[in-house]
Amino acid sequence: MRKRIARAIGGTMAFLELRTPVWRVFALSAAVMVVATVALLPFPAAANALTDGLAQVLGTILSFFVEILGKILLMAIYLLTWVASYN
Repeated sequence: MRKRIARAIGGTMAFLELRTPVWRVFALSAAVMVVATVALLPFPAAANALTDGLAQVLGTILSFFVEILGKILLMAIYLLTWVASYN
């Protein structure tokens, strides 16, 4: 039991400390986006196009995650009501 708790805490800390490769990629890509936006500030049309494109991409990614989280939440509610109906 202690090993399971230690693994769960370790996994949470790795997630928070960006030790997993996926989150490192996200952090690096966010840094590149910020640097590119700041570098293009002297060129308003290019900066505007870049920020519009970034907003569209991030909106698509976030809507995907929100949709998945909504389905997981609905499944959890369904399971809880199903379990409660037998008690």
